[in-house]
Amino acid sequence: MSATTIHGDMRAASRARLLSIAGLPDQQWEGRDYSATKGTPYVSESFRPIASDVRATGVGGTIAHSMNSSFTLHYPSNAGTLAIEAMAGAIMEAFRPGTALSYSTSSGVVLKAERGPLLQEPDWINCSITINIVAYTSN
Repeated sequence: MSATTIHGDMRAASRARLLSIAGLPDQQWEGRDYSATKGTPYVSESFRPIASDVRATGVGGTIAHSMNSSFTLHYPSNAGTLAIEAMAGAIMEAFRPGTALSYSTSSGVVLKAERGPLLQEPDWINCSITINIVAYTSN
């Protein structure tokens, strides 16, 4: 594992995990143009490195990398809340604490998954899920 690639690898690992969920709506990836279609559910992604802390110095030392992978569900406001609640639950299930995430030569683990409240907009009901991830690389 490399400190230079760990964040990109963990983004890819969290996306792959998300894409494995049955019934996932359209995806709007960070950095990719996407135009939402009114009435069509979608999920948007945001991935943020939080900190890289040296835990042990010298040969064999480690760096702990903390990251947040956030997904926001956007469902039509006139369709009720059953579908968005079910998808939020499916995402929480897929990212249970202790879930291993790996991509290329990197691996990490889910520390915590938090679901936010439903937020009402004129055209959408939104629900965010934030996944806290940690991965270790050599110092």
